[in-house]
Amino acid sequence: MSKIYELLTDIVITPDIIAVSETKLNNNSNYNDIQLPGYTFINKNSLTQAGGVGIYVKINLIYKIRSDLDLHNDHIEDIWVEVTNVNNTSFLVCTLYSHPNNNTKHFGEILENSINILNMERNFLPAWRF
Repeated sequence: MSKIYELLTDIVITPDIIAVSETKLNNNSNYNDIQLPGYTFINKNSLTQAGGVGIYVKINLIYKIRSDLDLHNDHIEDIWVEVTNVNNTSFLVCTLYSHPNNNTKHFGEILENSINILNMERNFLPAWRF
């Protein structure tokens, strides 16, 4: 996480939200090492040596964790956070990690189902990195 801190010290405008994957955090991790000044860190640990996800949210933002949107799959870690703007509109942020041994077709089906549910609730535009 020190790479994120280094990046933040080099830029003028800091992001409101930073999503990370492959945190490799577990219950024995030292969370003091990953704190960023001005941010709240929300995470889901992996049950393996890889994976894990986290979202840094600026402390001045109102948010709630949307665990009702969790994908509930042993080969995927995901966190969904709903952030409310000052004009009282909200948006969703999700970060996820799919383990390499996960069936990509099954993963796609699970994700497609979630996106369909979200589109019923609001317009949802996914953004991800493969």
